[in-house]
Amino acid sequence: MVVITQLLLTLAFGATVAFVCCWIRDLTFVIRSGLLLMMFCSGIFFAVERMPPAYQEVFRLNPMALLIEDYRTVLLDGVVPEFLPCLRIGLFSLVWLYLMKRAYSRWDLTLTRHVLA
Repeated sequence: MVVITQLLLTLAFGATVAFVCCWIRDLTFVIRSGLLLMMFCSGIFFAVERMPPAYQEVFRLNPMALLIEDYRTVLLDGVVPEFLPCLRIGLFSLVWLYLMKRAYSRWDLTLTRHVLA
């Protein structure tokens, strides 16, 4: 369940980045730095519970932080994670993918011209 949710989120994010990078090619350099920053800010190297409670809610706005927390729950504790947060992220990702599909359909010829130019 967590893996499928992460796959959907990654596909949605990747489709968006690929779409925007057709027009702003220098964005690829920013994306590398942004992904590195997101990795350090997503809770890979620390548990969310060790943060002050006031910051935990803001921290959990990052969907990858929630997924990493669920991975940690499954792998370290051997407990099935909560279903509702994964469902929310999965549904959000599906809607996002649908909107990106519509955007790709709408801008199909323009994208081809930008990529080949």
